[in-house]
Amino acid sequence: MLALLVLLATADPNAQASAAPAVEQLSAPDDTKGLRAVFLVAAPPDVVLETLWDVRRFRQIFPDIEKLEVLAERPGSVDARFTVDAVLAKVHYTLRRDVDRAARRVEWRSIGGDIKAIRGSWQVQPTANPMVSQLTYTSFVDVGYAVPSGLVRATALKKVDQMAERVRSACRTAVLASR
Repeated sequence: MLALLVLLATADPNAQASAAPAVEQLSAPDDTKGLRAVFLVAAPPDVVLETLWDVRRFRQIFPDIEKLEVLAERPGSVDARFTVDAVLAKVHYTLRRDVDRAARRVEWRSIGGDIKAIRGSWQVQPTANPMVSQLTYTSFVDVGYAVPSGLVRATALKKVDQMAERVRSACRTAVLASR
Protein backbone atom coordinates (compact mmCIF):
# COMPACT_ATOMS: atom_id res chain seq x y z
CA MET A 1 0.00 0.00 0.00
CA LEU A 2 2.83 2.39 0.81
CA ALA A 3 4.26 1.88 -2.68
CA LEU A 4 0.92 2.90 -4.17
CA LEU A 5 0.85 6.10 -2.12
CA VAL A 6 4.39 6.95 -3.21
CA LEU A 7 3.36 6.29 -6.81
CA LEU A 8 0.40 8.65 -6.43
CA ALA A 9 2.66 11.40 -5.18
CA THR A 10 5.46 11.06 -7.73
CA ALA A 11 4.44 9.39 -10.98
CA ASP A 12 2.83 10.87 -14.01
CA PRO A 13 -0.94 10.21 -14.30
CA ASN A 14 -0.65 7.82 -17.25
CA ALA A 15 1.91 5.68 -15.44
CA GLN A 16 -0.24 5.78 -12.29
CA ALA A 17 -3.26 4.34 -14.03
CA SER A 18 -1.37 1.40 -15.51
CA ALA A 19 0.55 0.25 -12.42
CA ALA A 20 -0.09 -3.24 -11.07
CA PRO A 21 -2.56 -3.44 -8.20
CA ALA A 22 -1.29 -3.58 -4.62
CA VAL A 23 -2.80 -6.83 -3.31
CA GLU A 24 -3.06 -8.26 0.18
CA GLN A 25 -4.70 -11.36 1.56
CA LEU A 26 -7.31 -10.84 4.27
CA SER A 27 -9.26 -12.84 6.83
CA ALA A 28 -12.67 -11.63 7.99
CA PRO A 29 -13.65 -11.83 11.69
CA ASP A 30 -15.50 -15.10 10.88
CA ASP A 31 -12.21 -16.38 9.33
CA THR A 32 -13.54 -16.22 5.76
CA LYS A 33 -10.55 -15.69 3.50
CA GLY A 34 -10.41 -12.84 1.06
CA LEU A 35 -8.32 -10.22 -0.61
CA ARG A 36 -7.99 -6.48 -1.07
CA ALA A 37 -6.61 -4.93 -4.25
CA VAL A 38 -5.90 -1.22 -4.66
CA PHE A 39 -5.22 0.26 -8.07
CA LEU A 40 -5.63 3.41 -10.10
CA VAL A 41 -7.96 4.03 -13.03
CA ALA A 42 -7.61 6.85 -15.56
CA ALA A 43 -11.18 8.11 -15.20
CA PRO A 44 -13.07 10.47 -12.88
CA PRO A 45 -14.50 8.82 -9.73
CA ASP A 46 -18.14 9.16 -10.78
CA VAL A 47 -17.45 7.48 -14.13
CA VAL A 48 -15.65 4.63 -12.36
CA LEU A 49 -18.50 4.22 -9.88
CA GLU A 50 -21.20 4.09 -12.55
CA THR A 51 -19.14 1.64 -14.62
CA LEU A 52 -18.82 -0.70 -11.64
CA TRP A 53 -22.46 -0.26 -10.65
CA ASP A 54 -23.77 -1.28 -14.09
CA VAL A 55 -24.33 -5.01 -13.55
CA ARG A 56 -24.83 -5.47 -17.29
CA ARG A 57 -21.14 -4.61 -17.84
CA PHE A 58 -20.01 -7.36 -15.50
CA ARG A 59 -19.34 -9.87 -18.25
CA GLN A 60 -16.92 -7.35 -19.78
CA ILE A 61 -15.03 -7.09 -16.49
CA PHE A 62 -15.48 -10.70 -15.33
CA PRO A 63 -15.36 -12.99 -18.39
CA ASP A 64 -15.82 -16.14 -16.26
CA ILE A 65 -19.47 -15.14 -15.90
CA GLU A 66 -21.32 -17.32 -18.37
CA LYS A 67 -24.80 -16.07 -17.59
CA LEU A 68 -26.18 -13.09 -15.69
CA GLU A 69 -29.85 -12.57 -14.93
CA VAL A 70 -31.20 -9.47 -13.17
CA LEU A 71 -33.91 -10.68 -10.78
CA ALA A 72 -34.92 -7.41 -9.10
CA GLU A 73 -34.00 -3.75 -9.36
CA ARG A 74 -34.73 -1.12 -6.76
CA PRO A 75 -33.25 2.37 -6.40
CA GLY A 76 -29.70 1.78 -5.22
CA SER A 77 -30.02 -2.00 -5.16
CA VAL A 78 -30.11 -4.89 -7.61
CA ASP A 79 -30.36 -8.67 -7.20
CA ALA A 80 -28.62 -10.67 -9.93
CA ARG A 81 -28.12 -14.39 -10.47
CA PHE A 82 -24.77 -15.46 -11.89
CA THR A 83 -23.57 -18.66 -13.53
CA VAL A 84 -19.78 -18.77 -13.34
CA ASP A 85 -17.14 -21.09 -14.71
CA ALA A 86 -15.27 -21.46 -11.40
CA VAL A 87 -12.03 -23.26 -10.67
CA LEU A 88 -13.39 -26.82 -10.65
CA ALA A 89 -17.07 -26.54 -11.61
CA LYS A 90 -19.85 -24.27 -12.77
CA VAL A 91 -21.50 -22.51 -9.87
CA HIS A 92 -24.67 -20.48 -9.53
CA TYR A 93 -25.20 -17.74 -6.99
CA THR A 94 -27.34 -14.66 -6.43
CA LEU A 95 -25.88 -11.40 -5.19
CA ARG A 96 -27.60 -8.36 -3.75
CA ARG A 97 -25.63 -5.31 -4.87
CA ASP A 98 -26.11 -1.93 -3.21
CA VAL A 99 -24.66 1.42 -4.22
CA ASP A 100 -24.00 4.44 -2.03
CA ARG A 101 -23.26 7.17 -4.56
CA ALA A 102 -22.38 9.77 -1.91
CA ALA A 103 -19.70 7.45 -0.50
CA ARG A 104 -18.80 6.18 -4.01
CA ARG A 105 -19.17 2.59 -2.83
CA VAL A 106 -20.72 -0.57 -4.24
CA GLU A 107 -21.21 -3.50 -1.85
CA TRP A 108 -22.48 -7.01 -2.48
CA ARG A 109 -23.42 -10.10 -0.54
CA SER A 110 -24.77 -13.48 -1.52
CA ILE A 111 -28.45 -14.17 -0.94
CA GLY A 112 -28.61 -17.65 -2.49
CA GLY A 113 -26.89 -20.25 -4.61
CA ASP A 114 -24.20 -22.91 -4.56
CA ILE A 115 -21.62 -20.93 -2.60
CA LYS A 116 -21.95 -20.55 1.16
CA ALA A 117 -21.04 -16.85 1.31
CA ILE A 118 -19.75 -14.10 -0.95
CA ARG A 119 -19.32 -10.49 0.07
CA GLY A 120 -17.23 -7.61 -1.05
CA SER A 121 -17.08 -4.04 -2.24
CA TRP A 122 -15.68 -1.48 -4.63
CA GLN A 123 -14.61 1.81 -3.04
CA VAL A 124 -13.82 4.65 -5.45
CA GLN A 125 -11.78 7.59 -4.20
CA PRO A 126 -10.60 10.74 -5.94
CA THR A 127 -6.92 11.51 -6.25
CA ALA A 128 -5.09 14.81 -6.69
CA ASN A 129 -5.66 14.38 -10.42
CA PRO A 130 -9.42 14.68 -11.18
CA MET A 131 -8.98 12.30 -14.14
CA VAL A 132 -7.51 9.50 -12.01
CA SER A 133 -9.38 7.49 -9.36
CA GLN A 134 -8.12 5.12 -6.71
CA LEU A 135 -10.13 1.92 -6.58
CA THR A 136 -10.18 -0.53 -3.67
CA TYR A 137 -11.67 -3.95 -4.35
CA THR A 138 -12.39 -6.35 -1.50
CA SER A 139 -13.76 -9.85 -1.87
CA PHE A 140 -14.46 -12.63 0.64
CA VAL A 141 -15.61 -16.07 -0.52
CA ASP A 142 -16.53 -19.13 1.55
CA VAL A 143 -17.26 -21.87 -0.97
CA GLY A 144 -18.75 -24.04 1.80
CA TYR A 145 -17.78 -27.38 0.31
CA ALA A 146 -14.77 -29.54 -0.52
CA VAL A 147 -12.88 -27.09 -2.70
CA PRO A 148 -9.84 -25.88 -0.78
CA SER A 149 -10.33 -22.19 0.03
CA GLY A 150 -6.62 -21.70 -0.62
CA LEU A 151 -7.10 -22.85 -4.21
CA VAL A 152 -9.97 -20.41 -4.73
CA ARG A 153 -7.97 -17.55 -3.22
CA ALA A 154 -4.80 -18.41 -5.18
CA THR A 155 -6.80 -18.39 -8.41
CA ALA A 156 -8.37 -15.04 -7.51
CA LEU A 157 -4.97 -13.55 -6.68
CA LYS A 158 -3.65 -14.61 -10.10
CA LYS A 159 -6.58 -12.89 -11.80
CA VAL A 160 -6.37 -9.52 -10.01
CA ASP A 161 -4.06 -7.93 -12.60
CA GLN A 162 -6.38 -9.04 -15.40
CA MET A 163 -9.43 -7.75 -13.54
CA ALA A 164 -7.77 -4.36 -12.96
CA GLU A 165 -6.97 -4.06 -16.66
CA ARG A 166 -10.55 -4.95 -17.65
CA VAL A 167 -11.92 -2.35 -15.18
CA ARG A 168 -9.57 0.23 -16.68
CA SER A 169 -10.69 -0.69 -20.19
CA ALA A 170 -14.39 -0.48 -19.28
CA CYS A 171 -13.82 2.94 -17.69
CA ARG A 172 -11.89 4.18 -20.76
CA THR A 173 -14.83 3.12 -22.91
CA ALA A 174 -17.24 4.97 -20.58
CA VAL A 175 -15.10 8.13 -20.69
CA LEU A 176 -14.97 8.04 -24.49
CA ALA A 177 -18.73 7.44 -24.71
CA SER A 178 -19.40 10.48 -22.50
CA ARG A 179 -17.53 12.86 -24.81
